Amino acid sequence: MITRINKLKDFGVYKDFNRTGDLQDFEELNIIYGWNYSGKTTISRLFSFLNKELPSDFSDSTIELHRTDGSRISKENLSIPGRSVHVFNADFIEKNLKWDGESFEAIKVLLVGEDAIEAQDQINDYSSKIQKIEAIIKKLQLTISEGNNNISTKQTDRASEIKRVLQLVQTYTKTHLKPTFDSIRDDYESYILGNKEYTAELSKALVNESDRLPDNLSSINLHLSLSALKNEASTLLSHIPELTNTIEYFIKNPQVSTWVENGLPFLEKNENCHFCGNKITEERKSELLSHFSEDLKNHKRKIADLISRLNSKKASEINLSQTQFYSENQPSFIKFKDEINEGITLFNSDIERVILKLQKKSDSPFKPDTEPITFNYNEELITGSVKELNDIIETNNQTSKDLLEQKALSIEAIKKHLVAELIESLNLEEIQEKESIYLNRIEAFKKRSSEWKSEIEILEGTISEAQKGKEELNKLISKFLGRDEVQVEVKNIAGTERFVLQRGSQKARYLSEGEKTAIALSFFITTLQEVNNLDQAIVYIDDPISSLDSNHIFQVNAFIKELFFKKEDDNSPWKLLVKQLFISTHNFDFFNLLTELPLPAKKKKYFQTVRKGESESTFKNLPKSLQNYSSEYHYLFELLHKFHESEDKDDYPTLMGLPNAIRRFTELYTYSRLPTNKSATVDQRADKLWGAERSKRILKVLHYFSHANSITRIQGNSDLICDIENAVEDLITELKTDPLHYDELVKSLPKN
Repeated sequence: MITRINKLKDFGVYKDFNRTGDLQDFEELNIIYGWNYSGKTTISRLFSFLNKELPSDFSDSTIELHRTDGSRISKENLSIPGRSVHVFNADFIEKNLKWDGESFEAIKVLLVGEDAIEAQDQINDYSSKIQKIEAIIKKLQLTISEGNNNISTKQTDRASEIKRVLQLVQTYTKTHLKPTFDSIRDDYESYILGNKEYTAELSKALVNESDRLPDNLSSINLHLSLSALKNEASTLLSHIPELTNTIEYFIKNPQVSTWVENGLPFLEKNENCHFCGNKITEERKSELLSHFSEDLKNHKRKIADLISRLNSKKASEINLSQTQFYSENQPSFIKFKDEINEGITLFNSDIERVILKLQKKSDSPFKPDTEPITFNYNEELITGSVKELNDIIETNNQTSKDLLEQKALSIEAIKKHLVAELIESLNLEEIQEKESIYLNRIEAFKKRSSEWKSEIEILEGTISEAQKGKEELNKLISKFLGRDEVQVEVKNIAGTERFVLQRGSQKARYLSEGEKTAIALSFFITTLQEVNNLDQAIVYIDDPISSLDSNHIFQVNAFIKELFFKKEDDNSPWKLLVKQLFISTHNFDFFNLLTELPLPAKKKKYFQTVRKGESESTFKNLPKSLQNYSSEYHYLFELLHKFHESEDKDDYPTLMGLPNAIRRFTELYTYSRLPTNKSATVDQRADKLWGAERSKRILKVLHYFSHANSITRIQGNSDLICDIENAVEDLITELKTDPLHYDELVKSLPKN
């Protein structure tokens, strides 16, 4: 036997493992527990290299194992004379099995003392019977097909009639009719219309779409208001511009003032007056320019700007036509359209009156106009009329839309009526009854044929080594799954017998994790049947329970017990059928079942793989505290409680593993509190239990550090290290809100 792993250096996650004096030796049965990514598969890979040449990937590794006889195993000499080593792990599955429906290497079980000639005669007899049955099946299927063809022909004819009656422009064939036929066949009577109903629905169905008005008339967007501009106009009308030097004549004669003001720019280039031709003195120029001040210019600019804005406010009349509305909407449309247009006319007239006043003010800027500005238009009335008209437009659009919907509903009603009449004429009940009888006969014949084919397969198994291997493998798969849904078939591919996974008559794809486990383990166990002197073999089974099929732990455990353990009679001790058996798992429930495997305590040992850092693991004895618990939940609480009570949390020895442990504890705790919400994540359950803010505080650090994140992340994130302590503190606080549960957990802790 292999007694110990003495040294592993640069071997996967084992960077520098050296056996310590307290690490126990291996026994006949060795159970290894460790969380994911802790190094279990690396140990299994070490065993798979025994009796082989070490892969180049491990050329720089150091390996040292000891055997019972004191001999050592190293990378230079991995052979174990007299022992074969068989390892089930992820590498074995990847190498030997295909989950995508492709073929893989067949297992051949050696044959002893089989009478192949007699088997072949029986195969020929069954094959003849199968041939006769298949001829009968073909005839029955032809009869069913002829009946279906008759129905199909009548469906085609009825589809043509429907197209003609409804004057359909688009294609309407049997293919379009078939869904209606299938959907109403069980209660077709309810779709048959009376004469009056049929006439009424047909009339609606044949409505000419040219009679339908557009359904996209736009609503009126009209807002008439002069309140703000009214105040601005009043201010300008009453304002008197300031002048530097007032020429009284200009004030009394504003028209002359405007004429002079417009002509002033020409004085900059000419000294003579353009009207009389006389020379204008500099003194006269100065006198004229000082009369027309900046304030006057600004005042006129403001008036001009306001006039421009008033002009832009003028509204256009509603140009919708009466013909765009259905007759029932036309009276209301005319009424509110006239009200709006009348209001627009008054609104535009009010604007013109204000513009006229402003123009007069611009011509006579020094004459204030204090007469109040009044408006004749009614803003509230216009706004109300616009709302009413928009309601009419919306109603009119909806009427157009409903017209098409009603037409579609009536077309559907006529279609169903005509299809229902067809169903009534076919007497489907009688056809279905005959078809059912024929189908039952076909099913019975197929079953008999299938039974004979199974017998042929069994007989072929006495001839073909691969068939024999297939039989053994399928027996194990069926036993494991409790059903024959997924089986292995032998295919001859390029002259070589290969295995193919089948689900019924199809290639098996999209296998569940449970099915993969069953097939992979069954394949591995079947390969062991090829082994000579199995009692001298070393077998290693790595993590046969994945995270997604933990419900199979009892089958896998029973599987292992039945295959590897035996007792001669009730009074005999249990015996291991191989020389040495190693089983590793991350599943605590499965680990507990493995501890019950029937060997004396002195013949079985327990070990643990533990992650120490980003890419480093160690191999040690399983802690006694872990063996004390039959529940992962209790064990995880012990880790949580010890850390909470520890004095020096920064240097806590298992700080790297705490986030994974606390996350798993939180999953179990929240699920026990909210068992009906099976599909919810741990975050969703925690939110519901503790509130979103509280749960995020607890779970944030666990998400950051869990699932094999690096030790360097802890070393480089002191804030998050503190958060580990805070997260644990918050979680303990939440647990204490359920004192009965918390106190019982504390009581379950081992007494030191």
